[in-house]
Amino acid sequence: MRQRALAFAAFLVAATAAAQTVPAPAPRVAIPEGIAAAQPVVIASDCSETEPNETLAAATPMSLPANCNGFASASDASSIRIDYGGGLLDGVEDFYQFTLSSSARVSVSLSWNTTAADLDVFLFPETGPILVGSNTVGSSPESFTSSTLAPGTYYVGVSAFSGGTNYTLNVSTVSSSANCTGNNTTICLGNNRFRVQTTYDTGSQSGSGGGVKLTSDTGYFWFFGNTNVEMVVKIIDACSFNNRFWVFAGGLTDVGVTINLTDTQTGQTKTYTNPRGTAFKAIQDTEAFATCQTGACSFALGTPSPASFSSSGGSGSVSMTAASGCSWSASSDQSWLTISGGGSGSGNGTINFNVAPNSGGSRSATISAGGQSVTITQSGTTPTCTYNVSPTSANFGASGGTGSVTVTAPAGCAWTANSSFSFINITSGASGSGNGTVSYSVSANSGSARTGGINVAGQTVSIAQSGAPAPNYDGHWAGATSQQRAFSFDVVNNRITGFKLDWATQGSSCSATGSTTTTYGGGGIAINGNSFSLSSSPNPSISINGTFSSSTAASGNFSVTNPFGCTSSGNGTFNVTKQ
Repeated sequence: MRQRALAFAAFLVAATAAAQTVPAPAPRVAIPEGIAAAQPVVIASDCSETEPNETLAAATPMSLPANCNGFASASDASSIRIDYGGGLLDGVEDFYQFTLSSSARVSVSLSWNTTAADLDVFLFPETGPILVGSNTVGSSPESFTSSTLAPGTYYVGVSAFSGGTNYTLNVSTVSSSANCTGNNTTICLGNNRFRVQTTYDTGSQSGSGGGVKLTSDTGYFWFFGNTNVEMVVKIIDACSFNNRFWVFAGGLTDVGVTINLTDTQTGQTKTYTNPRGTAFKAIQDTEAFATCQTGACSFALGTPSPASFSSSGGSGSVSMTAASGCSWSASSDQSWLTISGGGSGSGNGTINFNVAPNSGGSRSATISAGGQSVTITQSGTTPTCTYNVSPTSANFGASGGTGSVTVTAPAGCAWTANSSFSFINITSGASGSGNGTVSYSVSANSGSARTGGINVAGQTVSIAQSGAPAPNYDGHWAGATSQQRAFSFDVVNNRITGFKLDWATQGSSCSATGSTTTTYGGGGIAINGNSFSLSSSPNPSISINGTFSSSTAASGNFSVTNPFGCTSSGNGTFNVTKQ
């Protein structure tokens, strides 16, 4: 197995004509047996390698999240070489550039299909040493998750240690657990990553120590008065030295002391105690937190068992696969899904969870750990849907108006409202769920009475509307025809009681002129809406059809045939007004 030194000396990364040699952050090692290789995360945004990109100045730009495709070969040109130790050197063939606008952790994974090729991947700042890398031996995918990075520009380098192959590079930001929040008993150290709290016990008195932060790394605690310093704590980021966070503490007391530290990004905790009646013994722990998350750490969540639940809820579990020493912490994004066991660990583990009963609609939640996530779904409670609508009928006058219908239904029961009648319009509440209101309008009616309806939640609401009042045409009407002859009629109680028409006819052998007066019995001829039809026969046969355009004007047409045995006819139009 190839090995490389752990030493991690600082260097200045810059694109120059001569290739630079930089130390690798960790030795090339094989993935431990029994640990599944991390699989690349599929990202929606795509990019492709743009050659040449073997220098930082020519790096292919990408926007996060990114899923980039490229090709790397051990024979390609490179401007920066990786020193794996023991005289083992290799170049970085491809560079990609991205920019963080705010602080974030970054997840990087590299995969390829050619088993004869061995690729590594590294994360570089604009200046300074390699931040993190993944360089296991063989063709298994490489991946890592960085610690929190400050805003700025960064570079991902792909190195073909041996062979050549097409590859897929995934880069994305990952959500970290909430940073530490300090208060009068909590100090947040290590750039607010580590939560530090203390308790004390004198035998007759106990409580929480009061905390005061001095620097981003150091703070002190007091027990009996805020002017009486009892203990100092310091956390050092030694990830570049031995891949650990160190804890140092010193005390000026002999009371019982318990110090609790939590890495808020991973959930890993550390506890130190000093027995009551014993002078405080200095703490110098250079192996405290193995949570730097370098390239050796990769995480994979299995398929939840089960992944779907009925509305009654239940319990389940999901497996975590990680290399030994790689710490992780599990969380849920919904209150109805709770972590019941295995909420944090190091290496392989099992996360147990509970799903609460569901009285509403279907829902989903996510369990996250080690930068990975799985989704749990739960079906909703199906209600028995019954619908009541009120009122079930309504009456409107000819002028129209507005109305509403109240729908009563269990929560979650959907319904719709519609009308197929043109004079009825749904103005609001065309659909709903549970209780609701449907509002509608009825247009004015200038004609006869009419009926319609609204279908609400599968039930019919009947709508009746009266017709417009009939106009009063009573009186004597007179005018002229297109034959320049007189035409008149009389209306009593909106019925035509008789007419007089002066006419003229023309035939092949004869012609005639005359005047016909006709009186109708039985109350007269009814006016149908605003139209009327009159007739008289024989000698001559007369047909008249007219329309009232208003209560004072009417028009129409007429025809006259065969007067007094003369085979002839005449016709024309007329216009009359109420006198």
